[in-house]
Amino acid sequence: MLNSAHFIFGSAIAYKTPDPYFGIFLAFLSHFALDIIPHYDGPIKDGKEVDSIDYSFLKYDVVVAAPLLIYLYLKFGFNLSVFGGALAGIFPDIMDNVIWWRMLTRKLFIWKWIRTVHKSTHLVFKDKIRYIKVVGTLTQIFIIIISLIWIGF
Repeated sequence: MLNSAHFIFGSAIAYKTPDPYFGIFLAFLSHFALDIIPHYDGPIKDGKEVDSIDYSFLKYDVVVAAPLLIYLYLKFGFNLSVFGGALAGIFPDIMDNVIWWRMLTRKLFIWKWIRTVHKSTHLVFKDKIRYIKVVGTLTQIFIIIISLIWIGF
């Protein structure tokens, strides 16, 4: 799933949870819940997800994430709970996909276990590529819109 969807949903959860630490924890867990929703997030070869980052798709993610980040800052200032939730929402992807970290994190016992959970909850559309891109992207846009409504856009 796009980091933008994880980012804004994680911040919404942390914002709506009375205890900021529990909210950040829930934002982290939300990553796995969102990955269960069928989506498109990168290269698929022979019907299987490729274990690499699709940097061509990442540029769209940045275009979506930048205005969301600005919006959160303008609405909440630097609210540690909101931005902590946003970071917790994307944390599993950061640890799994950023090349200079994943070499280390994949050797750590706890992260091996979290990565196994992450891979098992990660559901992507595996059908015709046009359908995957359209419907899989729409599910993420829906998550972003719902999150913005939830935090009071």
